[in-house]
Amino acid sequence: KAEAVRATMSPPRLSLVLLLFPPCASAVRFLVLRHGQTDHNRDGIIQGSSDVSRLSDRGRTQAREVGAALARLGDVRVARTFLSPLARAQQTHEILLLD
Repeated sequence: KAEAVRATMSPPRLSLVLLLFPPCASAVRFLVLRHGQTDHNRDGIIQGSSDVSRLSDRGRTQAREVGAALARLGDVRVARTFLSPLARAQQTHEILLLD
């Protein structure tokens, strides 16, 4: 049975639902996360694959909130991470690792 964890972020369209399945000897679980809010997201600017925007204060808070939600689960072990080379993804990843 899957367990859903919701990290509600502001604005609501950035809500994130993590669907986690109980550990199983032969199962591999994948967790897909989106980067936190950037300055461009906040200002309504479409950034696509450009790498000029960085996480906003809210985006850094969002990354910390997701990290805390994962920590509360207790049984989540990250074996590998794959992420975009874009700064906003790198920043989100660093915050998740450090907090």
